Amino acid sequence: MIEIKRTEKSIEIKSPYNSTLPQRARALGGSWDASKKVWVYDAADEELVRSLYMDVYGEWEGSQHIRVRITTTEKLIGRCDSVYICGVQVARAYGRDSGAKVMDAKYISGDLPTSGGSAKYWCTIVPAGATFDIKIPQDRLADLEREGQDRGFAVQVVDEGQDRKLQNLRDERERLLARIAEIDAILGKEE
Repeated sequence: MIEIKRTEKSIEIKSPYNSTLPQRARALGGSWDASKKVWVYDAADEELVRSLYMDVYGEWEGSQHIRVRITTTEKLIGRCDSVYICGVQVARAYGRDSGAKVMDAKYISGDLPTSGGSAKYWCTIVPAGATFDIKIPQDRLADLEREGQDRGFAVQVVDEGQDRKLQNLRDERERLLARIAEIDAILGKEE
């Protein structure tokens, strides 16, 4: 979800849009580089930046992601903003009459998101009964379940089945090949 590039003097971070990020990023001295579409921070502030991204997105480097299925039991509303779940932008409207777009989610069933409210105080609405999948950092699952209880949605981990099994096999093969290379190096020294 987030991509991090370090230089000697800066940290560049590419991440999905979240309306809470710009103000907080600027408060840390971050600046938006529109040509690269990244936030740029002073390298000396890495711990503060890490804390910010953990708070906004729930992840930093090395986070393992899982796919979860969300089913809304109540409508979710973003007032003059998107609807976010666990830092993931699910749907976005731009005004009362704009309708809404599905963003970083895979819509499965139910009514599609829409817009509403007044011209000045518009909102993004994900209706009750909507079902969609999002990817979250694995260690945020308990937070997501608590959020669901508070906001009115159910959470189910989706078994990614064969794809996950194949990836696990590829990972295991890489570990084994690395170990074989270590053994060959040790044996090569003895010969």
